[in-house]
Amino acid sequence: MAGEGVSLLGDQFLLIALPWLVLAVTRNVVVLGAVLAVQNVPRAVFMLVGGAVTDRFSPRAVMLAANAARLVIVGLLAAIVLAGTVHVWTLFAFALAFGVGDGFFYPAQNAIVPQIAGGERLETANAVVLGLEQVAQFVAPALAGVLIATVTGGSHGLAGVGIALAIDAGTFAFSLATLLLLSVRRYAGPQEGGADGGVVAAVRAGLRYMWDDPTLRLLFVIIVAVNFLVVGPMLVGIPVLAARRLSQGAEGYGVVMSTFGGSSLLGIVAGGLLPRPPARLMGTWLLAVCAVFSVAMALLGFSSTLFEMAAPVFAMGAASGYLVVFFFSWLQARTPAAMMGRMMSLVLFASVGLVPVSEALAGVVMRLSVTAVFVGAGAILAALLVRAALTPALRTMGVQMAAEREP
Repeated sequence: MAGEGVSLLGDQFLLIALPWLVLAVTRNVVVLGAVLAVQNVPRAVFMLVGGAVTDRFSPRAVMLAANAARLVIVGLLAAIVLAGTVHVWTLFAFALAFGVGDGFFYPAQNAIVPQIAGGERLETANAVVLGLEQVAQFVAPALAGVLIATVTGGSHGLAGVGIALAIDAGTFAFSLATLLLLSVRRYAGPQEGGADGGVVAAVRAGLRYMWDDPTLRLLFVIIVAVNFLVVGPMLVGIPVLAARRLSQGAEGYGVVMSTFGGSSLLGIVAGGLLPRPPARLMGTWLLAVCAVFSVAMALLGFSSTLFEMAAPVFAMGAASGYLVVFFFSWLQARTPAAMMGRMMSLVLFASVGLVPVSEALAGVVMRLSVTAVFVGAGAILAALLVRAALTPALRTMGVQMAAEREP
């Protein structure tokens, strides 16, 4: 909690500082988009590699290496900014290196949770990790914004940006210290699944493990569908809805997005505190939670007031928070330790890999009809969930829990 909580606060400082830095140096929105893409695309791709490397060595070892690398990367950028020698190529190089580091870190972070808190404590442990992220997203951006706006000395008035980056580097150092102090169960090393036969073979073995399991295969399809049909239309469509239909404009948009963040935290807390559903009902419960997205998306398409927009967004935020805790805990409880990193990397890749495509497609279709995007996404998701409900593999997911987990 201490190490990752502080590190997550630093991540939010970077989230505010980097775009501000790019715009201050280049005054070009296209360059900003390119820098963010250079950071995000390698992050998604290297998540698969990071999962294989995690299984080859250990989650703790990969987290230590990734945080040490990111400490150096962010520290160098902070020094360059404070020295007033930042160039455009520097920004692209930083984005690429940091994105690769993220790709290794996040699968390891999720894989270490069951090593620390297994069995009945998994839901609570995952709720803590995810809850810390939500709290950091709520608190840190405003602090970073105040710092950058207040401290305006240096080249281009970017002293505040340099200090924000230095704070992020400091949080990586703190996280490294806590990881060194952390006591986890001894990692047995790669015992199955090709983790010791090369990275490509290990990634292929992870994909095969997922695809050969009917329940896992179906759940990954559901994850991809929810993220493709919900995340992209929301990120693109909600600001459009707010601009066109809300008298509050940007203020209303902020309220709606804050509503999502707050309800996500509530869903995470609920996921950590509520007992697991009975084994025979676990698949049905999963589909019921996913159905919230389908109904809420359709309602958003017809919303015209702040309440009509915020209410379905609140429901989706709560469902999202609960679903992440629910699914991560289920997957961690039934995945062999030697395959844990690759399964976590596949979940993360399924969650973020198609979001840029979803955003682009939503933007194109919204030129024709905003309502059609939301209603259509809800209807397609509903049809997929009905089809999933008819699949025997989903009805047995509860009784399979922990069947393949190593002691």
